[in-house]
Amino acid sequence: MTVGRWLRRNAWAFPVMVAVLALSSFSECEQRYDAYRRDGALVASRPGADGWAGYGGARVRLVRLREFRPVDYARVPVALPPGTTAWEAELEFDLPSAEALSGCQIRLRSGSGWIYTTNPAELRRMSGRDFVNCAPDDPGKNPGRQIVAGRAHFVVPATESPGAVEVIRATLLPRYAELPSGAT
Repeated sequence: MTVGRWLRRNAWAFPVMVAVLALSSFSECEQRYDAYRRDGALVASRPGADGWAGYGGARVRLVRLREFRPVDYARVPVALPPGTTAWEAELEFDLPSAEALSGCQIRLRSGSGWIYTTNPAELRRMSGRDFVNCAPDDPGKNPGRQIVAGRAHFVVPATESPGAVEVIRATLLPRYAELPSGAT
């Protein structure tokens, strides 16, 4: 059998092998990322005695973490799924510039390690819902150092207790700010 004949007979195998290799590497990347998170490769910046955690050239603090009853725009309680609790985290950001932590993510980590993101679908009818983005509302208004406050809302199973609020900006990984719930 000649090389040309072998290539013609097996030409279909090349695209299939490329697809198989691509899919297998994606699965491996996902497994490596899970191991990266599980093995503690992330570096937490925790608050000092003053309650502020230094992160990305800025400072972050958890002012208060509390259970709350969300209401809609008519002041009627928002119905949560059975067995869940709504939590509100009040945060302050001491920013050297408007872009210091812009676009960050706020998450609630339970005492058992589960992660909950802000503004879940269960709260879409809630009035006063903030979308905390770790930046001032009008960055051009005051370009210097400023303190920005915000509220993040979570829905958590009633059996879970909050362990910490995490502030993450993708460009600053593997570092993130971890604000323990007991530090309020």
